[in-house]
Amino acid sequence: MVPVRETRRGLILFKCKTCNIESFVWLNPRGKHDSIIVSGTAVPGTLSSGGGHAQLEEITSTLNIPALSCTTFQKYYKKFSDDWEQTAFSEMEKLYNLKLREQ
Repeated sequence: MVPVRETRRGLILFKCKTCNIESFVWLNPRGKHDSIIVSGTAVPGTLSSGGGHAQLEEITSTLNIPALSCTTFQKYYKKFSDDWEQTAFSEMEKLYNLKLREQ
């Protein structure tokens, strides 16, 4: 089986070289469309290295992977940046409370 193409929702079409049978395989085993797809996990990696949509597009094009649309990138950006902000605030709060207890 060789990969033929990938859809934006994490579905890959494989084709057998011997018998030409084609079969789809989910990258996300549960196949849930509302969960984070594999491509979407590239967004926080791109952001943490200082990149944005254009850099992710360059990387995915060199890997021959369909790029996320700008709209989809922004959706994941919002989700991850909100999560990071909440985590950072929570950690700063813990550190502040720890410093207060030490005094």
